[in-house]
Amino acid sequence: MISAMQNSQHAFYKRLSCNMVLPAIVASGSIKLRRRLSVKARLPRMIVAQSQSRAGDVHFVIRPNQSLSWRGNQVFLAGMVAVSFSIAGGFAAQGLWMVLPFAGFEMLVLALALHQCCVRTCQQEVVSIAGSEVQVAVGREKPERSFTFKRCWARVIIDQAKTRGYPSRLLIRSHGRQIEIGACLIDDERQTLAAALRRAL
Repeated sequence: MISAMQNSQHAFYKRLSCNMVLPAIVASGSIKLRRRLSVKARLPRMIVAQSQSRAGDVHFVIRPNQSLSWRGNQVFLAGMVAVSFSIAGGFAAQGLWMVLPFAGFEMLVLALALHQCCVRTCQQEVVSIAGSEVQVAVGREKPERSFTFKRCWARVIIDQAKTRGYPSRLLIRSHGRQIEIGACLIDDERQTLAAALRRAL
C-alpha cells in the first residue's frame, strides 16, 4: 500500500511542475470532490484538491502563492539589467567607470534573491488519503520528505497560538507523531483545509 501511494505521489509531483499551468481546480477545488466531502466553502487558491480514482483516493496539494512565474522573473530581471546598465553606461561614458561593477553586483544580488524566492514558492505539500493510509510528502519537483499515518487513527488538529498575533498551526497527528502542513496559508485558509481533510478522513 505504501509503495503504491509513493508511486502515485511521484506521478502527481511530475504533473505539478512549477512551470505547468495548473487546471481550473486551483481556483475552486474539484467540484466532484467538494460535493463528496460536503465542503461548502471554496478551497483557497493555494490548495488543489483532486480525486484520482473511483476508489475514493484523494490528494490535497498545498503550495505557496506564486505571484510571478520563473519565466516572468527572467523577463523582469532582464528589464532591470537593461535599465541599470544603461544608466551605469551613461555614467561610465563620463569617466565614472566605477559605477559599472556596483551595478553588476546589484543585479547579481537581485538575481539571487529572485531565484531563492522561486525555489521557495515551488515547495509543495501533498496529502494523499488512499485506502487505510494517509501520507504527507514535502518537496519541490519530487518528494523530499514523507510521513505515513494510519487513516483510522489520523486526526486533523488546529493548534491555536498561545501568543496573540501569532498564526495557528494545522497538524496531522497520530500516536504521538505529528506533522505541520499549510504553514504558507492564512488562518481562514487553514480552517477551510482542516474541514476538507476531516471530511476526507
